[in-house]
Amino acid sequence: MKKIILLCAFTALCSCSDMKLTIQKIQSATDCIESYRWSWNNGVAVSDNVDYYPDGYSEIAAKFSFKTKLSGTLKLNYSLLEKSKADIEIKIDNTSAFHAAYGTNESYPANVVLTNIPKNKIIEVIGMYCTVSDVIVTSIDDGNNDSGKDFDF
Repeated sequence: MKKIILLCAFTALCSCSDMKLTIQKIQSATDCIESYRWSWNNGVAVSDNVDYYPDGYSEIAAKFSFKTKLSGTLKLNYSLLEKSKADIEIKIDNTSAFHAAYGTNESYPANVVLTNIPKNKIIEVIGMYCTVSDVIVTSIDDGNNDSGKDFDF
């Protein structure tokens, strides 16, 4: 009985070793399609301070964008810095997926996790009086992707 349990555990462990965690990191402006009014340092982006206009902040706010190289989960940390002025929004292909403004009772830095992000989507991070760090897209490759296999016909 012990041999069967050990054999099952070994088989499960071996099948997990075929899985590969793939990561796309956004650590600087060079990883972005555009980076407007963000200062980057060691993977931390700090938005420029701008004059606050309640209507149309996205035209004057700091913005960076990147294209996902894999499908998976987008994770990042953010902090809102200036009371009544701070704002952050994440858009996926021009559709808002996350929005936060100062005044919530969250402790900072706060985490954002967006799942099921398809490959080749444009992610935009728009913000004022905020910082963003640890921007990553993760995907698990289980080794069952047949697209790279050779077939004999």
